[in-house]
Amino acid sequence: MKKLAILFLCGFIFLQIGFGANKNAVESMQEEGILIGDNMGNLRLKDNITRAEFLKVLILENYTESALYAEAIEPNFEDISKTDWYSIYFGLASRKNMYSGQKKVMPNEQIDLKEILKSIAIFQNKEIDENELRDNYSKYLDKYFIKNVDLSVKVKRRDAFGLIKDIFNDFNVDDSKEVEPKGKEVIKVR
Repeated sequence: MKKLAILFLCGFIFLQIGFGANKNAVESMQEEGILIGDNMGNLRLKDNITRAEFLKVLILENYTESALYAEAIEPNFEDISKTDWYSIYFGLASRKNMYSGQKKVMPNEQIDLKEILKSIAIFQNKEIDENELRDNYSKYLDKYFIKNVDLSVKVKRRDAFGLIKDIFNDFNVDDSKEVEPKGKEVIKVR
């Protein structure tokens, strides 16, 4: 019984430490209007993130509303309609060649860590071989995941939010390239 209590306590502490690493990112994104939750305001941080949710957060962390509308094009994917809440984000992703050559992008599919890192690299205009993803982003992987995490693991929303916030905070300070700095304007879409 004592061993069970110790294991429970260790697990609870581990979960608190893990969430603490991205709690500030979540709060910051809420303040900026990037994260607004579902109809009830729930963020469901323990759920796995979908491609559309990830893309929205990735883009809104880096673009003002005016820049987003100025740069986005109409996405040309069979499974995205102009009326879908996420179409503008896939439009900008199209401009950045994030899904080039694909006819379908399955916006509601849960995505893995490898896809997240590849998308971030493309968004940063970095040419990184798939085999170098772990090395290039190890500073962030070590913060949010266990050492040598399998890149095929599905990613929780809270971890994706923390990764995006940290990577682009460093990126925008170190190497602003073509990403327009965030202003006060944000898009509030579901």
